[in-house]
Amino acid sequence: MSASLTVYSRSGDKQTVALEPEGVLIGRGPDCAVHLKASEVSRRHARIFQDPFGRWVLEDLGSSNGTWVDKERIQACALLPGKRIRVGNFALVFSDESRRQIAPDSRLGGKTTVSESDTGDVMLAEADNNPVLGHSRMQLLDELAERVAELSGPDELYPEVCRCVAEVPGQMAAVLRLCGGPDSVDSDLLALHFGGTDTDGEGDLSDLMAADVHLSRRVLAAVVRSGRAALAGNIQFTSEQMRLTVDDARHPRTVCCAPIAALNGELDVLYLDLPFDESNTDVLDFVRAAARHVGLARKSLLLAVERLESSQLDEQLAWAREIQRRLMPKSIRPMSGVDIAAYCMPALWVGGDYCDMWQVPDGRLALCMADVAGKGLPAAMVMSNLQAGLRSTMTFCLDPPQVIEHINAHLNATMPDDTMITMFLGLYSPADGTLDYVNAGHIPPMKVSGSQSVSRFGDPTSPPLGIPDTTFEAATGHLESGAGLVWVTDGVTEAGSPDGKMLGLDGLQDLLADAPADSAQKLVEQVVRRVEEFRQGLPNHDDMTVLALLAGGG
Repeated sequence: MSASLTVYSRSGDKQTVALEPEGVLIGRGPDCAVHLKASEVSRRHARIFQDPFGRWVLEDLGSSNGTWVDKERIQACALLPGKRIRVGNFALVFSDESRRQIAPDSRLGGKTTVSESDTGDVMLAEADNNPVLGHSRMQLLDELAERVAELSGPDELYPEVCRCVAEVPGQMAAVLRLCGGPDSVDSDLLALHFGGTDTDGEGDLSDLMAADVHLSRRVLAAVVRSGRAALAGNIQFTSEQMRLTVDDARHPRTVCCAPIAALNGELDVLYLDLPFDESNTDVLDFVRAAARHVGLARKSLLLAVERLESSQLDEQLAWAREIQRRLMPKSIRPMSGVDIAAYCMPALWVGGDYCDMWQVPDGRLALCMADVAGKGLPAAMVMSNLQAGLRSTMTFCLDPPQVIEHINAHLNATMPDDTMITMFLGLYSPADGTLDYVNAGHIPPMKVSGSQSVSRFGDPTSPPLGIPDTTFEAATGHLESGAGLVWVTDGVTEAGSPDGKMLGLDGLQDLLADAPADSAQKLVEQVVRRVEEFRQGLPNHDDMTVLALLAGGG
């Protein structure tokens, strides 16, 4: 289980739910993965999903009593491990075990070879004893705590720990990343220090790595198998202590290894190799205590980086959303014979829908509705490029097919090869109700007449933008006074209901059949409201944009 949500009720009951990247629902409804049976919880209260940046996001789904994070009511926010969420009388705690790992020491250069060898027979006994350290070991542990507290980033942690733990010549300290089972342990070297050498963080380790680093395969296997610290050596211990016994009369040494942190099936461990005559009965307890301290420091340093990066990304996305908001249509100068309104809601922080309207020099109203394939920041960047190109082109060209051909050539020259955009571009004349347009693969608008009959206003006659050397076909339509057009993106037509159905064009046509046709704003509000009713609280997985125009208004 990588990311999960633990739910605590007021009665003390607890349940843990695994989170899926596409999202899980929180609410009292039977279809909610996080089922909270209480009247103060809405049927579909909130959801948690993973955004394209890999962050887990909590989104309130219009609940009556709100969703709270750290005592603040939220609409949507990115979650970090340990965040406490309040829904009604339930407390929910988010955890994520799929976070980043500490990178290997860059000075190792990726060229280190590790040979694992043992001498003598091994005996393993386990016991969960409390660490009891002598005065010198306590001093060294205090020094380790002080040096770790001064670190500015997680990648400095493991090298600094090795330098601190192995200060005496003849000692070797390493941090390893283990994977596999006890019968086939694979190890990657993350940090290394030989006592008495000058590798204070600036020196190169290449000279020291001329010889292989020898590790005890049996000690590593014992740690993987038991999840506890292990020792190999000639020291005699009491029966209450864990021990591995290795007899080597020629070169007696002591080896200790203790777990630091487990993540994604891998185990980071602290490994200490020292001469037998420099060890005593508290060496294993010292390595265990040091590894536990390093594990806490690791968690704190990685979380600090995540908080900083999340804060920076939130700030960048807020700016991106504000920029995109300013690219959307503002209140247009009143035009005789036109009533127009628009709504746009990205599925994420920013989106790939584009809706625009403005008056061109010959008095007509330019209308554009477009949908960039995909969502999120990549689609938003393409949308910004599209908006700039369209506005620029229409300063010198007012023929819709030529405009789109120019935009298509520009996008094909500057955008990724798989970029695809559907677009409806039209020029509407309020004087006679004529609409000259190109529909490049976009959902056809719905025509609403005064008698509340609803019909499709033509079908797409040209392919989407993104295909090189494409020609686009012009079309002309007419709106009589009192009639209107409603454009949408596929966030509307592909809205899903709890029973797995999509709204579709027929559903859009049906929901407009009883829409008030005396106001463009009412038409837009009708579509948005009815789509939300159709979803019944389910989240919208795509950007949703609605544009309505009524002839004879203004």
